[in-house]
Amino acid sequence: MKFEIGNPSDQCFLEADDAKVAVACILFLGNGQYFCKNVETDESIAGAFFALGGDVEETWKHFHGIGFEEFISKPETKKKMADCFASFRYAGERSSMNNIGKRAQEFAESIRKTADNLATAST
Repeated sequence: MKFEIGNPSDQCFLEADDAKVAVACILFLGNGQYFCKNVETDESIAGAFFALGGDVEETWKHFHGIGFEEFISKPETKKKMADCFASFRYAGERSSMNNIGKRAQEFAESIRKTADNLATAST
C-alpha cells in the first residue's frame, strides 16, 4: 500500500504492507507532527500525534492495542520498517530545506543493521 506523508512543503510517500508500519515510520520522520493517508483508499490513517500535545504511547495503544515501544521492538517489525523507510519517494523535486528523504534512508540503514544484529545474536 502507498501512504502519503502529511508534509506541508513537499508531497512524499512511503510504501508498506501494514498500515501500522507506515504510521510508525511517519511518526519517526515527522516527530509525530505529520499525518498519514492511504493513497489507494484516501483514508486518513493517523493524524498528527504531537501537534496538540498528545502522548504517542497512549494514543498508539488506544488505536492498535499494543504499546508503540513494544510494536517497534519486534524483529519482524524492524525489518518491515526498514523496508518502508527505504521506499520513501518525493512526488517531485524536493523544495524544503528539511530533507525527509535523507532522514528516511538513514533510518532504513540504521534499523536494518539493528535487525541484522538481533538476528545474528539469536542464532
